Amino acid sequence: MTDPTQASPLAHRPELSPFVLNALVATYLLAICNSTFWGHLFRIFEGRSVTALVFAGAVWALMLLVVSVLALRRAQNWSLGG
Repeated sequence: MTDPTQASPLAHRPELSPFVLNALVATYLLAICNSTFWGHLFRIFEGRSVTALVFAGAVWALMLLVVSVLALRRAQNWSLGG
């Protein structure tokens, strides 16, 4: 008979840090929800793709900062299983 107080290894929920969750949200918002941003970015920086990617990285970092500041800790704890 198994002890119900011990969790099986298969029942273990994966853990994710709040920073990684914020980074995933920022990446989703920038990469998928901003097709207009990408269109304007490549039109403005046409022929200078490295500069465009550096600018996009800076925008992603700013978005990560805003998401991290505005994140609700209680909601993150629930969604991360904490």
